[in-house]
Amino acid sequence: MQKKLKTPVTGKLIRESFIIKYSIPLILIPTIWVSYFPGKIVAVTLVCLTPLIAMAAIFKYPTQNIDGKKILNLFVIYNAIMFVRGIFIAENQSDWIALYNFIFMFFLFPYYIYKLINPKNFMIMIRSYIIWGTVAAFIILGQGKTDGHVSFGATLSGFILLLFFIPYISSKWKIALIVILLGWSFFSDIQYRMNLLNIGVAFLMFLLSYLRSNKLKVKLVKRATVFCFVFPVLFFILGVSGIFNIFKISENMEYVVSQGNKEQNITVDSRTGIYEDVLFGLRDNNAYVFGLGVNGKVKTSLSEHIYSLKSGRSFTESGMFNYLQWGGFVGFLVYFLFFAGASYFAVNKSNNWYMKSLGLWVSFKALCSFLEDQPSSFIYYFFIIYAVGLCYNRDFCRMTNMEMKKYINHLLQFKK
Repeated sequence: MQKKLKTPVTGKLIRESFIIKYSIPLILIPTIWVSYFPGKIVAVTLVCLTPLIAMAAIFKYPTQNIDGKKILNLFVIYNAIMFVRGIFIAENQSDWIALYNFIFMFFLFPYYIYKLINPKNFMIMIRSYIIWGTVAAFIILGQGKTDGHVSFGATLSGFILLLFFIPYISSKWKIALIVILLGWSFFSDIQYRMNLLNIGVAFLMFLLSYLRSNKLKVKLVKRATVFCFVFPVLFFILGVSGIFNIFKISENMEYVVSQGNKEQNITVDSRTGIYEDVLFGLRDNNAYVFGLGVNGKVKTSLSEHIYSLKSGRSFTESGMFNYLQWGGFVGFLVYFLFFAGASYFAVNKSNNWYMKSLGLWVSFKALCSFLEDQPSSFIYYFFIIYAVGLCYNRDFCRMTNMEMKKYINHLLQFKK
């Protein structure tokens, strides 16, 4: 019997696969480092992520089978415009360092959507994350108190992509994922309210997958997706017009959640000030349409308490409002369309439940971007972009439920 020929493992092949095999651990290292050495992010990020940029620049990977190329092109082109404007207004070393960091979130992460996200590469990268993401999360947990972006919960946030595997997988893996989610709930820092929101929505979506009527499930997903996009825009308009500020709805109430010796009032308003800083900054600079560029700064009341903000604030905790500040209402619209297009293709054009669930999750992250999810080079933001990229990928959307089940169960077969 003739033996099947194997493709030789050449040095070039190894180098080409570097970005696929080592993206996850290289992005995780800065997250771990900053949890132990807060503020000391620059050097470790450059050391870990520069090789990924180099590999992306050197090797010509094929463009993947994707929908919504016009939306993706618009997103990257407008990122480039904001980036170039940031070059011309850079004032000091910190601004130039920030510009280099923008290369990761503006260009490197979207590069995965164009060139690297496909069923084969996703299998390699998600297996890597199951191992190294879990290790990283427990290393961070040993540090103790961390902020939201480098916390135990944020590091495990990529497991949301696995949560939607549950309808397709064996009981053993279902139990494992549920245990991970329960651990995520137990160990997450309640002082970071987005953890509570992410956990709550994740469990609701988990329960949704067990509805017997497929027609009802799809209808609920579609309506919830529309809600996630309409709700924040509606209340943003009401707030800006002075009719109603949703962040003030509970100003006379106090709802405290306790965890050990920690307490957090989850109704406190911490976003009105951010919205006012950005909108007043755009007004003062007559920059409502095209924004201030990525190094553009707005005045903030926090400068009285934080010395580094004396010259102004160049970013906020809100992903959507960062794009509003950097790119004006055009940037706001581009970022909104980036999420909306992904969610539309996954929910309305896919043939399997996994992608419909992921489309709903992406719409929820669009809603969250009005509150949190600041663009960064950390693992939590990488997986937000990665989830969006999966939704744009035609190969995933075309799979039937049976094909997706076979694919996912193969993905979860680990070899030593």
